[in-house]
Amino acid sequence: MLSKGISFSLYMTHGGTNWGHWAGANSPGFAPDVTSYDYDAPISESEQTTPKYWELRKTLAKYMGEQKQAKVPALIKPIRIRSFQFTEVAPLFSNLPAAKCDEHIRTMEDYDQGFGSILYRTALPAVPDGALLTVNEAHDYAQVFVDGRYIGKLDRCNGEKQITLPSCHQGTRLDILVEAWGVSISDVPLKITKVLPTVWN
Repeated sequence: MLSKGISFSLYMTHGGTNWGHWAGANSPGFAPDVTSYDYDAPISESEQTTPKYWELRKTLAKYMGEQKQAKVPALIKPIRIRSFQFTEVAPLFSNLPAAKCDEHIRTMEDYDQGFGSILYRTALPAVPDGALLTVNEAHDYAQVFVDGRYIGKLDRCNGEKQITLPSCHQGTRLDILVEAWGVSISDVPLKITKVLPTVWN
């Protein structure tokens, strides 16, 4: 390609980190990426040149004619972080923003939120022991709480859509905390099922 003057893309040249909720995932299918990656890039995530970088540089130089390659910046020296301790916490459920009330379950984007986590909260009807909560298309990881007590999770990677609820009296609070892993959020229809499904909002 170089000898024919064909342009091409070298992916990836430099490794990097997607901070926060920006890791993303591969498609089709669903394979979430780790936040830190370099795919064996010629320039590492910490901006260090690798032997592969220098080999590529020599190869490219053969096809540059009279052009000169840019000077390689000096390597950034790593630093050592002194040990430290965390002395405070901020529990999520104690720091929630003002709720948005709705009669229907909507996607994260419907509430002008493009990433992160969203908490769906409702009051349950009376629920018999062993009833199933079905959550279709929760993207991507849902934690389920009953009156603030964690009862389980639903992981899209594992195709998990149902969880058994404990016996609940009418008015019991149900919380479903959905974390987006950098992929579009689909509708999250909910239903409780025993023998026959009963749709509820």
